[in-house]
Amino acid sequence: MRSRFFLTVSSILVLLLSLLSLRALEMSNTYRFAYAYQNQPGEINIALVGFPMDSNAVNTIKLPVEKAWTLATVAKNSGGTFIALVFQNGADQVVALFNSITYEMHTIATDVTLAVMSDTAMDSLPSIIWSPDGQYLALNLFQPHPGTTIDTSTTDLFIYSVLDNTLTALTHDENLHTALAWSPDSRQLAVTTVVHCPKDCDASIDVFDSQTKKSVTSIPITPDAFGANSAGGAGVCHLNWSPDARYISFMANCDAVYSGYYREIYMLEIAAQKLTRVTNFSYNQDVKAQNGFVFADYQTLWLDQNNLLISAAYGIANKVFETLLYNVETGQLTQISHQYVQEWAENPYSHTLAFQNVGTNPNDYHYPSRSQPINFVSFDSVSPPHTSTDELSSLTTLNKGCDLRWSPDGKRFAYTVPQNDICGAHISSFVFLNYRSSEITTYTPDFVDRMPLIDFVIGWVSG
Repeated sequence: MRSRFFLTVSSILVLLLSLLSLRALEMSNTYRFAYAYQNQPGEINIALVGFPMDSNAVNTIKLPVEKAWTLATVAKNSGGTFIALVFQNGADQVVALFNSITYEMHTIATDVTLAVMSDTAMDSLPSIIWSPDGQYLALNLFQPHPGTTIDTSTTDLFIYSVLDNTLTALTHDENLHTALAWSPDSRQLAVTTVVHCPKDCDASIDVFDSQTKKSVTSIPITPDAFGANSAGGAGVCHLNWSPDARYISFMANCDAVYSGYYREIYMLEIAAQKLTRVTNFSYNQDVKAQNGFVFADYQTLWLDQNNLLISAAYGIANKVFETLLYNVETGQLTQISHQYVQEWAENPYSHTLAFQNVGTNPNDYHYPSRSQPINFVSFDSVSPPHTSTDELSSLTTLNKGCDLRWSPDGKRFAYTVPQNDICGAHISSFVFLNYRSSEITTYTPDFVDRMPLIDFVIGWVSG
């Protein structure tokens, strides 16, 4: 099985049209909400919901795909002009780009397989992510071995450039690459690299330059910070750059459940190559009293270049919920509430955070996540999002849902209502909030009554 990458005259023309359309759209600043679904083999659609909503608000585009293809995953770029689509084609996959303005689609790779890290407690690590400026697409692919099946112990990294319509290999080695994260300025791609697994794992966080496609630095991380003995190989997750690109925060042992592994938040200062463990919630547990088991789970969000918001659920029989603020300059970890936040989303233009509290009752913690009421809180770097140590201060509350998404202009907010209240299940409906007028609109896709084979939330796109 051999990878094959495309650069054709037709795809170049499509790309030029896309870039011209993107420039025109940047001036108009209009956004729609998109989702994808498949009712039967070879019939894959993208639906675009416009505003204000009326009988003509939804435009459905049938994609030009082969009958054997099924939709495997989707990822849109930050501006929402390009949507990366991954199709399963037998044992292999096809990667294509769809333009939300021109409705054109062109293929950028065939006969490939996106890497999927085995995990048992967290969502799968994304193997296809866009840079913040929407110009680069990073892909983590399992290495093909000619004449044999794919080798799931090694991966290769690639960067696709929208401007050049090129797909360039960053690595070609015998290592396993797992978590990926772009720097805020889109100049650097951080990657977790694992060597010599499954026995005596060594790990590092490697940083590549998106323009030169060269390695900038490789920083070893300790076995406890990676999760060298964890079962699946996912190791590190929640890999996030600080806004000034000085630090990378991450969570260790992401694929460990109630297994005795120590899941904590770490902070890496890149220039100094200094690694600091920020939390100790799993290390502080009484392993003997818990019959050899420990547990901790986290969500993280950078509020500004100095403050990392951390929400934690930890313990076995007596779970504890906390939300805390970590200051990188002082090293202080300050509790701001006795709640666990399972998801949050920051408005790109205002100091407003949409979030979902699981609550203060540890029995409310579930995996997979259940839909929860959605709250909004105002914050800034001087005044953290709290009024007391008991609860986050909510400006308003919406009904239960999942998958919180602000439009790129910050004017609208959307969330998904899943079937059976299980986040990640089939879509039941979407709810849209006009943040300025407080008008709330509910939209139910027309496929709900007949249940699609596959559906994906894409999010806000240009158009």
